Amino acid sequence: MNTAETTIDAKLLVILQQGLPLVSRPFSEIGKGLGLSEAAVLERVRSLFETGIARRFGAVFESRNLGYLSTLCAADVPAAELEAAASRIAPHPGITHCYEREGYPNLWFTMTAPAEALEQELGRASAALGPYEVLNLPALKKFKIEAVFGRQEQGGTSKAREGSAPQGGLPEWERKVVRRLQASIEVSEDPFGMLAEDLGMKSAELLELLKRWEKEGVIRRIGLILRHRQLGFSANSMCVWKVQADRIREAGEILARSQHVTHCYERPSFAAFPYNLYAMIHAKSREEAIRIFEQLGVDAGLSDGRMLWSVREFKKSSPVFFCEPRKGILFAVPGTTCPGAKEAFDHITSAATHRFPGVELCWAYTSAPVRRKLAEQGIEAKCPGEALLALQEDGVTQVAVVSLHLTDGMEFGELADTVSVFSRQPGTRMKVVLGRALMVSEADWLRALAALLAGLPSPPGDQNRVILVAHGSTDPRAEKTLMASAQSCRKVDSRLRLGMILGMPDRDAVVRECLADGVRKVWLVPCMVVAGFTAKEDIAGQSEKSWATSLTRAGIEVVPVIRGLGEIDGVVKIWMDQADELLKKADAISP
Repeated sequence: MNTAETTIDAKLLVILQQGLPLVSRPFSEIGKGLGLSEAAVLERVRSLFETGIARRFGAVFESRNLGYLSTLCAADVPAAELEAAASRIAPHPGITHCYEREGYPNLWFTMTAPAEALEQELGRASAALGPYEVLNLPALKKFKIEAVFGRQEQGGTSKAREGSAPQGGLPEWERKVVRRLQASIEVSEDPFGMLAEDLGMKSAELLELLKRWEKEGVIRRIGLILRHRQLGFSANSMCVWKVQADRIREAGEILARSQHVTHCYERPSFAAFPYNLYAMIHAKSREEAIRIFEQLGVDAGLSDGRMLWSVREFKKSSPVFFCEPRKGILFAVPGTTCPGAKEAFDHITSAATHRFPGVELCWAYTSAPVRRKLAEQGIEAKCPGEALLALQEDGVTQVAVVSLHLTDGMEFGELADTVSVFSRQPGTRMKVVLGRALMVSEADWLRALAALLAGLPSPPGDQNRVILVAHGSTDPRAEKTLMASAQSCRKVDSRLRLGMILGMPDRDAVVRECLADGVRKVWLVPCMVVAGFTAKEDIAGQSEKSWATSLTRAGIEVVPVIRGLGEIDGVVKIWMDQADELLKKADAISP
């Protein structure tokens, strides 16, 4: 990448964080200012998600103007008890950030709740922390709120509008818009048009509302929220100073002008923690952060200060407003490193988006080796536990875990264990329901077989065979399921067979049976979610040991049908039906 491209990418990253223009084609509008096409901007945005730099594309609201209040809290907990203490409060939906910081106090968290309920929710958090005193440190004055990383020039502060909640609060139809906007927004040419369609509105009506909200200070921006550590900002410190009351405004405004400061507030002081001016800084090394802290002190004439380094992140999420139950679907798949997998996954995602508008969608890979290989390629792939935590941190309260595994083998068992452990976490409020592997339910499997047969390019004759090739397994439970599934194939259609790459019947056994039965032609079909390397090479490839080669050498004509289950509408509908069933089960679980 040349210098000009690097500069454009850096400018684009800042613009995307500052907020999209409220027009029907925002990415096209952004591209015009940078000399980029709409497609080039979208490609760069999607790449930020694939590499894990972008955490969310959505709205950032001003909580006070929605009738909510936020506060910063701190407690000092013995090191041996810190992790357990954090685990008791982090699941609270009103706690959006929870960190360990060096020094005293060591446990810091933010709480957001409806104005009338904040004291009660703080009491619940205090009770969960037991004997450790909680300091309540609300913002008395906001000098800057602008978590924009990569900015090079000085200035550009962003002050939150103080405003107030609309008289009587937002009407229900506007609350519905808030609930939708605080979830992730799909990256597309016309994101606001898609949102409007989800909400049953016209695009122009939604844009008019958003512009009004922006003017009134209800919404700060709609843009990208990044993982700053992924950008290299690994040294993060909350800086605090003791400042005389008559100097705090001047000092706060000076700090807010620094490009290195993302947040700056006046907060109350306590005898146990006598600091009243706070600024959050992010740097790429401790040495750089210390230099920034020292320079800020010089610029603002401050000397009595401390740096509280971020040590561990227990939780980081966006506030959830009007927190009626929020639903999510987690698709758990074994995983693949094949680039072609995206087509199958996109097909499933598209079907879920259409059937479950407004429901948060997430993917997880159960195969650790696949996750490692993808990480080496710079592609983020969450394990199920990480995906569930991400959904919880985004305020999702009900999750359907749809397993895309074919059998109930080892990886499905590990998935079930993860769901069970997560559901038993102290204080967790997210209701998680796990579905079944495709072959476990005979009804699901028979529907899948019908969809597979219907998708063949031409119907097989009586003396021909349709051979489904699955990965197979050495897990005893999975072997039993595969055996039953193979028998179901013969019941559905006498020409249908199920073979295994690992297990029986294997390639050679299938070839022998075809020869014994006088079969002259076979349709070779991968029985896998994704038609990846295994389907293209081991099944339909030209290598000496491929299924296609072995059958061809036996004098049998081979018609490869290289299409994953995730690309077949009838099979995808089975998973969508299961997701619907699971969400209803989650809804019925008592809180």
